[in-house]
Amino acid sequence: MIHILEIVMPIFLIMAAGFVFKRTGVMDEDFISSANRLIYQVFLPVLVFEKIARSNFTELFNPVPVGVLLGTILIMSVLGFLYARVLKIPTASAATFTNNVFRANYAYIGLPVCFYALGDEGLALASILLAFVVPVVNVLSIVTMNLGRLSEIKVKTLVIEVLGNPIVLAALAGIAFALSGWQMHVILGRTLSTLSSVTLPLALLAMGAAININGLRGNIFTTGSAVVMKLILFPLISCLLLNMVNGSSALWDKVVILMGASPSAMVNYVLAVEMDGDSELANSIIVGTTIVSIITFAVWMHLLGVD
Repeated sequence: MIHILEIVMPIFLIMAAGFVFKRTGVMDEDFISSANRLIYQVFLPVLVFEKIARSNFTELFNPVPVGVLLGTILIMSVLGFLYARVLKIPTASAATFTNNVFRANYAYIGLPVCFYALGDEGLALASILLAFVVPVVNVLSIVTMNLGRLSEIKVKTLVIEVLGNPIVLAALAGIAFALSGWQMHVILGRTLSTLSSVTLPLALLAMGAAININGLRGNIFTTGSAVVMKLILFPLISCLLLNMVNGSSALWDKVVILMGASPSAMVNYVLAVEMDGDSELANSIIVGTTIVSIITFAVWMHLLGVD
């Protein structure tokens, strides 16, 4: 357990540093906005491309764990919606609740956790997962946030979310490069490696800076329900599915479960604001899942035998 804490705590200490830097003025809004733009448009795509391009994709890729994570996302979207209906939550809040129980912070927190817990190979597998997860959650989020007005969804918007996402494009390029059999030139390799090394710590700092503790308010029961569904039920369903299909490796299993155990994505708050959802509930769930994930990550790592 001590070793697991040595994996988990640095991740959240860097996030805590981002939180402190923002509150003390070391990082201002302009810097955070620019950093997030760089992370999303440059650093994350570079990291994803590099890790996949350098991998032996034909040996690493396994459709079973990819299908399990995507299946879990779809199951959680249905369960989240049904649970919200049982609680008789208003439509806008129900959409926000549902979005937060299936859309996790796969990139900003999932990737660092997989890297620090499972090393470069774990990060490569997590990067491969992103190629499939990102377009699915992007489309599913748009559908979820438009519950009750599905006729307003434009096909063009869905296509852009799938084909215009820089992470998806980088992953596809990385897969193509890996399959080509080409050798990456040392100059290009070192350049990409240096750029990608910036990604994870900067993403964690930006994530910490964006956390608003004051957002942890509102309906505590609804927030608590979302925390349990996201951090416990989601990875538990992935475990059950992995055991049922029995076509994965131990490392893939760990990557799928740790990615699934990630807290709710910060972008869920943006979607709630821009698509007439419940922004207060979104903020509360994001903060709640992020804080509690310090404990649940450690528990899942212990159960998975991460050492």
